[in-house]
Amino acid sequence: RARPVTRLPGDEGTPFAASDGRRIFFVAAPDGERDLYAIRFDGKKLERLTTGGVTPSAPRLAADGKSIFFLAKGGAIRRVGLDGKPGDPVPFEARWEQRRAERRRATWNEAVRTISAWFYDPGFHGVDFPRLAEIYRPWALEATTDRDFADVLNMLLGELNASHMGYRRTGEPKGDRTGMIGALFDPAAGGPGILVREVLVDSPATRTDVDLRPGTRILTVAGRPVEATTNVYALFRDTIGRMVPLELLDADGTRRTVRIRPEDRRAHLRRRYDTWVRQRAAIVERASGGRLGYIHIQAMGMDSFEEFEQALFAAAHGKEGLVIDVRSNGGGWTTDYLMAVLGVRRHAYTIPRGAPPETRAYPQGRLPLAAWTRPAMTLWDEESYSNAEIFSWAFKTLDRGLTAGMPTFGAVISTGGTRLLDGNLLRLPFRGWYVAPSGVNMENHGFTPDLVIPRPPEEDLAGDRDTQLERAVAAFLERIEDDPRYGSW
Repeated sequence: RARPVTRLPGDEGTPFAASDGRRIFFVAAPDGERDLYAIRFDGKKLERLTTGGVTPSAPRLAADGKSIFFLAKGGAIRRVGLDGKPGDPVPFEARWEQRRAERRRATWNEAVRTISAWFYDPGFHGVDFPRLAEIYRPWALEATTDRDFADVLNMLLGELNASHMGYRRTGEPKGDRTGMIGALFDPAAGGPGILVREVLVDSPATRTDVDLRPGTRILTVAGRPVEATTNVYALFRDTIGRMVPLELLDADGTRRTVRIRPEDRRAHLRRRYDTWVRQRAAIVERASGGRLGYIHIQAMGMDSFEEFEQALFAAAHGKEGLVIDVRSNGGGWTTDYLMAVLGVRRHAYTIPRGAPPETRAYPQGRLPLAAWTRPAMTLWDEESYSNAEIFSWAFKTLDRGLTAGMPTFGAVISTGGTRLLDGNLLRLPFRGWYVAPSGVNMENHGFTPDLVIPRPPEEDLAGDRDTQLERAVAAFLERIEDDPRYGSW
């Protein structure tokens, strides 16, 4: 008999009712700013009680029922009336004293108790966890620093030989932020300065007023010389968003000075990834003579899945087969979304009036997700983890096509986490994954592809070389030629 009373976009949470039950208060972020809202029990008269994205947490109705207390950003206590009128500030100060030894003892006991009660395998991967906890206990309690305590606790957890777990200290001080200009260097090339080996597309280095190119040398950064022993990245410390002068020596001997605005590491890594993907796509296009499409899946999350769907038509339309690259994929949860795209079984096809029979197809607009029913193969490596490994097992178990590359790590458990007494995070694997119908536990049992192909380490620095991918493409083409229906659903 439950029914919704709100229809706001975005998340809603922390609901509670007024003392008379006629109004419901809750936290929501319909416009991107998280604030406190109120609505009548019948879904009428929606009101916003706070503004500006105060991010309220732990809201509570005052004892007199006339105002609401909540924690704002930074932990400050604030109050707002039921009519949205801000109340007076609520100053609060408390002194908390603790005994470090007692805190550590309680934290240790809580961590051991939590793992004992919730670890996904009640057999603890064959080790006597209670006995090991008692062995490690005195070492942890006698640790000189919190970091040493964390190390000992993680050593105990390591005895379980399981992935997706660990004890992580929070509140660690952040280091310097290094500005990135979109250039990759060759330190072994010698002086003067440092040689630019590659420039990333659409990066700060490609601006027309900078025009940094492979073969250019950076001689100085903000007036500081780049010597043979200089860490060039240290010269860009705390330069994100600021204009930094560079003295350059181009390959033709021209000296010039430019001003560049470095970006953060996240943007740099995205540009480097985009460049790497374009290089892989070009390798597949060249190695297959244009017969195969190529898509890389960066992570098993919704953003990467949506990118996969968007790229599917552009990369694979009109191709005989599709190469799906899952190397260096750290995992996530979208295996079943991908298999829904790759596992569609064709039950009919359509031919518009006047079109030749060979144009038969199924209207994509009728499908809940894009579909690929032609031959497909997947490529894995030692850095394909977690849900990426589940995807490999699914692809093989359902006989969708060729798998190639290197065996995966075997790090497959569903994990969660909990805050311990000291405020730090304990990751907690709570659910194992097993291959159907064999029953193989994917944890500590990595996936071995049909075709094992190593990648030479020296190719990690050569962006346009990928013999592992080329060999996989050749094998895939052979199987398609032997049976055009190979791997096709």
